[in-house]
Amino acid sequence: MKKNLLLLLLIFTMYYLQAQNIAPAGSVNVGSTVTYTFSNGSSYSNINWAAGSYGTVESKWNSGTTYYATIHWTTLGTASLTVLDQNYVGRGNLSVTINLGTPNTTFWSTPVCTATATTIYTHQAHQQEWIGTGRLLAEV
Repeated sequence: MKKNLLLLLLIFTMYYLQAQNIAPAGSVNVGSTVTYTFSNGSSYSNINWAAGSYGTVESKWNSGTTYYATIHWTTLGTASLTVLDQNYVGRGNLSVTINLGTPNTTFWSTPVCTATATTIYTHQAHQQEWIGTGRLLAEV
């Protein structure tokens, strides 16, 4: 009985630690790109990263038994970032919350003849100029 309990505790501990070996933990904003690391001390001939429909793997590499992936988060929600070995066996998992984030918008108003042109800059490097009448003057 003691052996079974000890074995069960060992398996649970290994499973729990396996889920904790992807870093960094935490939430991200949609549109952000984050580099993650995975290391459990084992060497694999090939590691694959999966972010489901919430993100894309831009690159992956390793240094010894530490594996890296750069993930670009594209969709709001809660993703499961998973590390798979060469046999597609899950070796690590991290829950990542993808938030909308706070827009960074700046407004400038410039008098243009009898109307006022307003230039809007957003965090996505998108620029629009509006004339006071509500007509779009230019979009860059």
